[in-house]
Amino acid sequence: MLTFTKLLPANPDAVVSFTLPLTAGDRTRSRHRFETDSGKALQLLLPRGTVLRDRDLLQSEDGSCLVRVTAKPEPVMTVRAATPLLLMRAAYH
Repeated sequence: MLTFTKLLPANPDAVVSFTLPLTAGDRTRSRHRFETDSGKALQLLLPRGTVLRDRDLLQSEDGSCLVRVTAKPEPVMTVRAATPLLLMRAAYH
């Protein structure tokens, strides 16, 4: 299993081994085991509080592998109301 310990800024020219699609919740985990789309297991051991962003790069512990983080599509809810006051009430509750 590959272990990733270093976060690098986004670089569109970087040659990556594979991409790792993560949801918004997954991108806030700094210590977790993930699986790529191809079924390869990898582990994150980043400093606590690290938040990954779309197109960030992760470097493996031994420096041999780069992974690009991508934002996984997630469902979005749209809320409408007849008046701004009703919308604020719905948001409050």
